[in-house]
Formats: sequence, C-alpha cells, structure tokens
Amino acid sequence: MNINTKYKGELKNGKKHGIGTYTYTDGSIYKGQWIDDKKHGRGEMLYSNGNRYVGEYYKNIICGNGIFTWKNGDIYKGEWKNLSYHGRGIYIWKNGQIYDGEWLQGKKHGQGTIFYTNGTKFVGNGVDDEKLGGETMHYNI
Repeated sequence: MNINTKYKGELKNGKKHGIGTYTYTDGSIYKGQWIDDKKHGRGEMLYSNGNRYVGEYYKNIICGNGIFTWKNGDIYKGEWKNLSYHGRGIYIWKNGQIYDGEWLQGKKHGQGTIFYTNGTKFVGNGVDDEKLGGETMHYNI
C-alpha cells in the first residue's frame, strides 16, 4: 500500500477482506466490501472530482446494479458490465431529459424511451446510440 493511502477495515492474510474504507492518493474514498484486496460486492466510491458511485463491484470493476452521479448533476441508474452501462437503465441529464431503456457497452441499444424537456417523447429502438425504425414520437400539445 502506498504511504499516501489509508485503509481502515477487515483483513484476511494481510489483504483487504470484508468491510473497509480505503482512501486513495487523489483523495477518492471507497467504502464497502472487499475480497482478496479487490472491491467486490456492494460499495460506495466518492471520487475526488465530485462524482459518486453506489452499487456493485466484481473484482474491482463496476459490474451489476448501481447508481452513478456526476458532479454536473447527470445520473445513471441501472445495470453495469465492465464499467459500462449494460442492460436496463435510466440516464437522467441535468437539464431534465431522460432515457429509459436498454444499453449495450455504454450505448443506447434496443428498446427505449427518450423523454425530452419540452414534454415530447420518443419510443422505439436504437442501435449504437442511433434511433432506428419502429419509433413513435409523442408530442405535448
């Protein structure tokens, strides 16, 4: 462990294991479950830049269900795989626009709905962050 880092919590065979809090050299703080020196299970990461993640980890990687809140106010709630939005999730932009649908490797992919701030919404399918056919646009009149 670096001399500028700090760990307070359970250990097993000299490794972080169980519940603990780790402070990184940049000031980021992880509080949660550890297995064999890796973030694994439920945890909360408070990044030094003001971002925050609360959710599941698998061998040090954000994976499973979680909520990521950016310093600018954007929020993603849903499934993750290998640090990417993957599966079902909701992205809420700070301006109020919302995407509720399916994700594949960090991109809108599959069935979803976009709720625009002017009250209209798009319902349909997308691939690789692009809208495709089968869509319906609903207008707020």
